Amino acid sequence: MVKFKKQATITISFIIVLAIIAPIYAQAATVDGRQISSQAAVVIDFETGLVLYGHSQDAQRVPASTLKLVTAHVILDAISAGELTMDTVTRISADTSEFSRNREFSNIRLAAGAQLTIRQLLEFSIVSSACAATVALAEALSGSQRAFLTRMNSLATRLGIQARFYDCWGGSEENRISAYGMAILTRSLIDEHPEILVIATKRSVSYNGTTYSNTNAMLGQYDGIDGMKTGFTTPAGYCFIGTAQRGDRRIIAVTLGSTQSSRWSDTRILLDYGFSVVDRMVEEFFADDNPGDDDADDEIGDETDAEDGGNDEHGIENGMETYPSSANLVLDGVETPLAAYLINDAHYFKLRDIMFLLIGTEKQFGVELWDSDSKTGYLASSLSYTAVGGELSELSGPRPFMPTNSRIFFDGIECDVEIYLIDDNNYFKLRDIAIIMDFFVFWDNDTRTIIMDTTMEYEETMDDTTDETTDDTTDETTDDTTEETQPGEDQSLAGAAAASLFESGEGRAVRRVA
Repeated sequence: MVKFKKQATITISFIIVLAIIAPIYAQAATVDGRQISSQAAVVIDFETGLVLYGHSQDAQRVPASTLKLVTAHVILDAISAGELTMDTVTRISADTSEFSRNREFSNIRLAAGAQLTIRQLLEFSIVSSACAATVALAEALSGSQRAFLTRMNSLATRLGIQARFYDCWGGSEENRISAYGMAILTRSLIDEHPEILVIATKRSVSYNGTTYSNTNAMLGQYDGIDGMKTGFTTPAGYCFIGTAQRGDRRIIAVTLGSTQSSRWSDTRILLDYGFSVVDRMVEEFFADDNPGDDDADDEIGDETDAEDGGNDEHGIENGMETYPSSANLVLDGVETPLAAYLINDAHYFKLRDIMFLLIGTEKQFGVELWDSDSKTGYLASSLSYTAVGGELSELSGPRPFMPTNSRIFFDGIECDVEIYLIDDNNYFKLRDIAIIMDFFVFWDNDTRTIIMDTTMEYEETMDDTTDETTDDTTDETTDDTTEETQPGEDQSLAGAAAASLFESGEGRAVRRVA
């Protein structure tokens, strides 16, 4: 297992996607002057999790068959736990056999009652993107695809990924995950189960006298590439998760919503850029003193004289921008205006706005002292905040941001907090404030609502997993365009509750450096 370095967050851009997925072929982006067609893309360093480039990487999108990596992760987790082995034999159900004969989907035909090993089914799923084989994996472990979904969504919660899954093979247009979420999941999959790379690099698989080629057209065509997974449906566009290793450096690139002709060129551009900047960006970010962060704070942490060169030092010229959150906020049972920025699916508040929201509650606090020389703030529960202007800050986007090394003490105890500098102001992660002040906070993925309750104590893990129902829609073929049909059954959400608010823990693939 990779021994992950300290947690940190670098993101590049954020665009909120609401109920309707953006048109597939709009909003081209550039990477170091080279244009890509992907609607969402991200590049991360495997060892540290540092984001090297991002374009709409936090936008929730349909992942198509790249979602099969989630299924693979769950299956390999079960093998590690002793629930299965690679040689475990499973019998193909009649329903799965019938599904495998549907030529609208990427499939390998499986006869009802046929006996296959977990290894065979994993290879069919990852190498040839066989949809029915992926369902057979879910049935082998959990008895049904519906039961398997609970494990998939629990995995997303464990990794701190905001996502929701309605099937195990990627056909439902209701599936949602961000490019960054797929990068974090891929990083975890490779780290915890490096044997996945052996499967992903197989050029083909054979069954019943027929050979099926790997859908990854970059194998053997790009230096160091050894994975990972393709995807296509009409709502998703053409997708690919690629990873390559050169020397001691491994890069993961995710492209979602690209075109048939651009998916591979986009990935090349992203990987090229990642390898060209990774050493410099990792060295700069993990240096003891962040360059360009010479800030002076007022009594509540506003940064007023950060050096002009600081933004470039932190890569803002490459697109490090954030947008205001469109989520709802319910505070102690009352709908309340929200003024927060979203960075890697987590909400960040200006300190004065947090204090304003908590006025009159059991958790109100104030600033005792803000030392601009040492960039240290001293907060106290014995103080209250006197609102200036009587309203929350007005936010706009996109806005550049950078990490800051300010320190916070609460009632004399130093606190571990994540702080970003936006428009010369310190912005604090909501989860960190909830821990410090010990109040309940929860992310309702169904309604996109932050629920805060100052009368309840903070809880480290809050999971809201329910059963899901899935039905056959459509999935990818390598090159042919297919249409998805809507599921025929009602589907309830088995969401990763509180995913954007509860990232924590050393060595976990979560949002700080994953």
